[in-house]
Amino acid sequence: MEQFRRAAMVVAMFAALAGADGASAGEYPVKVCGAALEEGLRSDALALYRSNGDMWVERDCSPFGRGDGGVITRNRISNGKAPYKSTAYAIFEAPPGTVIKGLVWSGRYQRVDCDWSAQLAAVGPGFTRVLKGVRAGERCPRHAGTAEVARYSAPKPLPASGATRLVQQVTCGDHRGCATSTTRIGARADFRTFFARIELADVQGPSVSVERSGLFSGEWVRGLQPVRLNSMDNVGIAWDKVLGDGGQLAFNKRPCIYAQRVPCPNGSAELRVDTTSGVGDGSRTLTVQVADGGGNLTSVPAVAKIDNTPPSRVRPVVEGGEGWRNRTGFALAWQNDAEIDRAPIVGAVYRLRPAGAPTWGARQVQTGVGIAGLTGLDVPPGDWELAMWRQDGAGNESEALASDPVHLRYDPEPPQVSFERQRAADPARVAADVADRVSGLAAGEIELRREGENVWRTLATQREGSQLVARVDDANLPAGLYALRARATDQAGNHGFADRLADGFPAVMRLPARAGLRLRAGIVARRTVRRRVRSHGRRRLERRRVKRLLDRARVRYRRRAVLAGQLAGPTGGPRAGDEVRILARAPGAPEYPLARVRTDSRGRFRHAITVGTSQIVRVAFDGSNTTLPAQQEVVLQVPASGSLRASRRRLRNGRSVVFSGRVRTHPLPQAGKLVELQAHFRGRWRTFQTLRTDPVGRWRFRYRFGGTVGRVKYGFRARFPEESGYPYEAGVSRKVAVTVKGR
Repeated sequence: MEQFRRAAMVVAMFAALAGADGASAGEYPVKVCGAALEEGLRSDALALYRSNGDMWVERDCSPFGRGDGGVITRNRISNGKAPYKSTAYAIFEAPPGTVIKGLVWSGRYQRVDCDWSAQLAAVGPGFTRVLKGVRAGERCPRHAGTAEVARYSAPKPLPASGATRLVQQVTCGDHRGCATSTTRIGARADFRTFFARIELADVQGPSVSVERSGLFSGEWVRGLQPVRLNSMDNVGIAWDKVLGDGGQLAFNKRPCIYAQRVPCPNGSAELRVDTTSGVGDGSRTLTVQVADGGGNLTSVPAVAKIDNTPPSRVRPVVEGGEGWRNRTGFALAWQNDAEIDRAPIVGAVYRLRPAGAPTWGARQVQTGVGIAGLTGLDVPPGDWELAMWRQDGAGNESEALASDPVHLRYDPEPPQVSFERQRAADPARVAADVADRVSGLAAGEIELRREGENVWRTLATQREGSQLVARVDDANLPAGLYALRARATDQAGNHGFADRLADGFPAVMRLPARAGLRLRAGIVARRTVRRRVRSHGRRRLERRRVKRLLDRARVRYRRRAVLAGQLAGPTGGPRAGDEVRILARAPGAPEYPLARVRTDSRGRFRHAITVGTSQIVRVAFDGSNTTLPAQQEVVLQVPASGSLRASRRRLRNGRSVVFSGRVRTHPLPQAGKLVELQAHFRGRWRTFQTLRTDPVGRWRFRYRFGGTVGRVKYGFRARFPEESGYPYEAGVSRKVAVTVKGR
């Protein structure tokens, strides 16, 4: 029970001291036995030695050990003598660069023979100081066989300041040797340490080197980054830190055991810094700090290049546009914004998918410092979508910042072309089927050539879905057999050609392809037909009014003319319900529409025209899918008209008469209308004066009679001749008679 009581006392004393005292900067404790309660009552700091087999050293700090325990130095119990200077000792050697500042100790020593010495000494530069114990021959027991015991149960400070070594030893001090036989108390001499707290002053700071890797590699980094250190110190490294402007970024506590002479380990360490928290992007000067076992600090600045922000979204452009092309090897380009104190752009990541597909393909990367484009992009035939985003030198990238998709459209296949057979319902229609499974038909043309000729004629071709369609103007082309050919171009610029039907036969057609019609039109005119007929045995003259159609007719100014006609089919049967267009044009003027009429059940049509100027009326049927167009022209001649007046109707020879009048048929030439004054004599009309009207058509002329003999009645008229730019035929005014009385 006594053994357990002593152990509890030692533990209680250590706890009290440890709670009240702690190492300050530059100082640290080394704990032995009872002082090292948290370290498992270790005594590693003391090195144990013995000079020979007559001596004994032992570590027995456990409170449950044999006897009093502690760090034991004594003689071995045997029958005989130990030689002179036989020694058992325990030594604490302060690490280089440190010195003992204080010692708190408890223990005991005992001896029954003063030939032995039992001491605890502090050794320093130029001194040895006995702290506890006795020398050989000193303070011998009063009676032989009695024991001298000195017990120090409570830890107390001892004057060990300035020492670099502590020595606990038992030594034979008699030149004749020292007895080792057993005694009532055991060994002849015995020295033990139960509790020792050695305070060391350390004035030497640690050295540290930062490995050029991880956070301090000199490259741009992101996320969780390692910091690798190599630190050395005479008492070892207690902890490592990385500090930033906002405080501690990483901390590493090393396993220090203050029951060892050198409590902390030296060597490398690795810390991990989360650059996403409390650091910020850009070049940052951080501090690497290490502390040794005595609390001495060493700080080293180091530059970290940190970038945790992925590059922003860009808008790539497909070189050459996003249209279809027949060669692969696409290229994209975009504009990189300036990256100031940020990781440079070093890669571009992209994915492809068929246009409209729900999912993207595998991730692909192209690299390059400052990359501003993708090159050599090969895709299978079809319409592909590409989305890309950038990657910087720190490894930042975000698919959430991918660009809007751009299209890569590739079609290496030419279209397949074949002619369609002619349709009976539309024989003038020519169609070529075009099959292009990738990009689709873009444009094309159909040509034809008459047999025996070398010239190909291009038809007006239109695209209808996947067909090229044209209509042959068989109304104007010469009749004969024609060969056909077609060229088609798809959206990628691939060309296809065909001159055959789908079944392989040559594509030919015979013109005219449509059936012809008969169109008859003219101005309705009436006349009286006379003929002799026999009736009841007698012959008589019969008069009958008949109508006929004139293709050229004279119609007076602003009078009504009836245009009529009939449309008959190829076999002569009437064409009912067809539309006929009526158009007109004055000489030198463009054609304009007059009316649209439909044929009646007998194929007839009619239309009344109020005639203004001379004109050519064209009656046109535009044809149908199965019939050719037809037309006929009718000429309407309108004579010019005007008035003639004489200022007097009777006069004597030598007097004058004023003729005047006005042209009624407008419009007039800009310079006025030419007028010819004519007189009738000697059996015909003779022009005696030519003049021009004013801009509104009026004219006036004075004529003096001078050669009339007897009484003569003269006839006069005004003639309005044809004239360039005047849309009327030649016309005359009414006749005016003037009577002249001569001498």
